[in-house]
Amino acid sequence: MKIITLFTMVFFCLLHAPVVSAQNLLLVKEINTQPNGSSFPNNFTVCGGKLYFFATDDANTKSIWVTLGTDATTQSIGPSGGVANSLSNLATFNGKLFFSYNNNVNGQELWTSDGTSGGTTLLVDINPGIGNSFPAAFTVCNNKLFFVAINNSGLSQLYVSDGTAGGTVNLRKASLLGGQTKLAILNNEVYFLSDDGTGSGNGLWKSDGTPGGTVLVKADIVPTTGIPGYSAVLGGNLYFNASDAATGSELWVTDGTGSGTHIVKNLRADAGAVTASGNPQNLLVYNSKLYFAASDDTHGMELFVSNGTDPGTQMVKDILPGSGGSQPYQATVYNGLLYFACWATNELWKTDGTDPGTVLVKNVLFTAPKFAASWNNKMYLIFGGSFYNVWESDGTTAGTKEIQPQNTSFQVTSYTDFGSDPNFTPYGTDLYFNGRCFSTANGFEPVKLTPAGTLAVTWLGVQAKWLTLATAKISWQVTAEQAVKNYSIQQSVDGIHFSDVLTIAATNSTGYSCVAPASANTKNYFRVIEQDMNGSRTFSSVVQLQRNHGITLSVYPNPAADKLYVSGIAAFNTLKITDVKGRIVLRQNILPGFSSLDIKRLPAGMYLLTATGDKETQTLQFIKF
Repeated sequence: MKIITLFTMVFFCLLHAPVVSAQNLLLVKEINTQPNGSSFPNNFTVCGGKLYFFATDDANTKSIWVTLGTDATTQSIGPSGGVANSLSNLATFNGKLFFSYNNNVNGQELWTSDGTSGGTTLLVDINPGIGNSFPAAFTVCNNKLFFVAINNSGLSQLYVSDGTAGGTVNLRKASLLGGQTKLAILNNEVYFLSDDGTGSGNGLWKSDGTPGGTVLVKADIVPTTGIPGYSAVLGGNLYFNASDAATGSELWVTDGTGSGTHIVKNLRADAGAVTASGNPQNLLVYNSKLYFAASDDTHGMELFVSNGTDPGTQMVKDILPGSGGSQPYQATVYNGLLYFACWATNELWKTDGTDPGTVLVKNVLFTAPKFAASWNNKMYLIFGGSFYNVWESDGTTAGTKEIQPQNTSFQVTSYTDFGSDPNFTPYGTDLYFNGRCFSTANGFEPVKLTPAGTLAVTWLGVQAKWLTLATAKISWQVTAEQAVKNYSIQQSVDGIHFSDVLTIAATNSTGYSCVAPASANTKNYFRVIEQDMNGSRTFSSVVQLQRNHGITLSVYPNPAADKLYVSGIAAFNTLKITDVKGRIVLRQNILPGFSSLDIKRLPAGMYLLTATGDKETQTLQFIKF
């Protein structure tokens, strides 16, 4: 078990008191138990009432895992033995999982799973032999699964599948631009980039999943319809970022016909197929209008709004005047307002669609936020580069802050392997993601936020006190228990790596204590883990069983005849000597100037000397001869 905590230098530690609208953080399962190891779960996907994800175990094997939200229900279903880290693009269709995988025999191909180890198999070898087809851009439309893969021609092709090998059909050559993860959808048809119909040039195509229904919509444009944020549907039309030879990259619209496919507005009229185009991004529908980030001839990249017409396409607010602009790069709708993040200013903003109604929520002073999820009546956001801090927001400045789960003492971080995809997934009543919290686990593991009030216990405190040189008394207090199975006491010599020392059954109490082994020759850190009847666990804070400011009791000479000199007694009040049968044979208060005990009347033999103070007790052995 790998745990890091802030070393607690006191014997009694209270956790943060519960706060209004708080949440609890629970470790779902520690999949990689190696010291400082991480399983890096990702691609969380709900299918058939269960939650699936990719994760890497102790043997550095990446596989599909399934869970119902508890440690006991979290297990791997394979596949295994293939190329390391080749699992990717997990999707669900008709109650089954579909993904890309290289089993070291067929290359990177299309696989499927019914959620069991035996039902996880290769679906079709699109590029036969060891060749790779790299299936990607899985998109469910018109009760079909569309995707893009490379066949033995070496070209990117559009495929459709009904979930069977025989029902997986090649539809058309398709150009897969970098970053594409899903195809755009309008009226039960997918839209994609291919040639201009003659085998050269480029054009916008659509498909209903049949060869006859896969047709050219508009030639001589390069649409970006497979990257999230570069297209959106409004009023029965598909709006998207596209470029042509005359205007460069601008906002386009289509109703699915050639005549109904045209540019909405040339925001950068001076661009003309150079990089300084309007380049609309992060398209999002709000209040029956289209909002997006773009540049015009005067301003840098700012927030724009459009009703689908040239005159009705205008900038909402010039947040950061100049050629660079504020660079809005992500947006979401929450509680009736549009929230967006500005990359250039590291700020979170909100708008009702008007200039006066566009106001700053918070300057976060570091990398601008990415919207991870809306859950429990809050927005959840991540900040950072490779490792992200997790924040929450209720839309106010004061309410935009790092999350503080009521059952942890430390901040939570999230990591993602997939750029802007934060992999935060609501499942049941909880929010799941790839996280790390020093109160829970050192590495990145599957964790979940659960609404406050659903924990089996709330920790009030934990204490540790020496009993003898080899034992310590561990005590803890909790709120009234709800379906608690047991408590495990864990010990560590470095505060990092913990191991179980004993487990006691829950007795529906609010206070517990037990005697745990401890070592007088090392540092001792303790914590308690509560396990629910459903397999979930929560962690107490950590306490250090320490010597009083480094002072250790000692005696000399040993063996002794008449006098036993005692040092290291400044932190103690009383001394007692017991024989091997536990009988007290001498007791003395420690007064100023005390340095030795008169033991000449004691029979020869082995004895225990115990010093007791306000905060701890120390015991050692000596021999009388």
